Amino acid sequence: MSNNKASGPSKISYEMLKHLTGEAFNLSPVLANACLIHHGDIPADWREVFVYSIPRPHEFDA
Repeated sequence: MSNNKASGPSKISYEMLKHLTGEAFNLSPVLANACLIHHGDIPADWREVFVYSIPRPHEFDA
């Protein structure tokens, strides 16, 4: 992912995750996998997102 993207409701930005080291880095996939394996689901808060419309300064042709 690119840097300088807006964080979600958790307020955890990609830059924060990118700089995880040691035990925090190793435990982050363990936490995500535990949620899926033991609960068969992810926490509802992880599903929340904010979508903001960003106007383009010119016509978008893609």
